Amino acid sequence: MKLLSISFGLLVVLLSFAVGIDMLMGYKLQKAINNVIIPFSVMDPIEIITLSFFILLLLIQSLNTERQKK
Repeated sequence: MKLLSISFGLLVVLLSFAVGIDMLMGYKLQKAINNVIIPFSVMDPIEIITLSFFILLLLIQSLNTERQKK
């Protein structure tokens, strides 16, 4: 229970920090919250490709681990 409350507290603090930074950059509150909720809308195409590559590497590594256990 303590771990869950600490995790939730950190989530709230970090999301508030991200919204605050966006508002300091000149975004309105609605746009700042939208950037936090839907992060893929503010990503460049190369960032999406890099994220996809890392997810693919994670899947390949987990499949190799599964195969080695058998």
